[in-house]
Amino acid sequence: MPADGKYSVWKRIFSVEPHNAIWHEFILANEEDEIIGKIRTLESPPGSGICWIESLSVNPGFKRRGWGSKLLDVALENARNMGYRCILGELVPDECTTVDQLIAFYRKNGFKITRKEDVFHPVIEKILL
Repeated sequence: MPADGKYSVWKRIFSVEPHNAIWHEFILANEEDEIIGKIRTLESPPGSGICWIESLSVNPGFKRRGWGSKLLDVALENARNMGYRCILGELVPDECTTVDQLIAFYRKNGFKITRKEDVFHPVIEKILL
């Protein structure tokens, strides 16, 4: 099923001690309630107006069909609605995805790739205002 198919967006909001940051998790599911993927964001540091993408994942059977971009769209819309000024994230490869693949994905979705001296991996950035 391509990303223009029917799907639902489930949203969870939660806080994790001791930081008391508010996390937003968005889960996409198909018509059979099978989970397609999820994205988790938070404002960090709290009160900064900076939204961090903590994680984005698409289940293997749904990869390379536009669902990752759809998840980003949902998170970006939420970040704008929350009044955040930018959205950032760290590009951490895993056993299925290289840094180069992550860079290509985020560039395709309008993000700038930067380096931060206090962060080991490349950082993505998109200005929202």
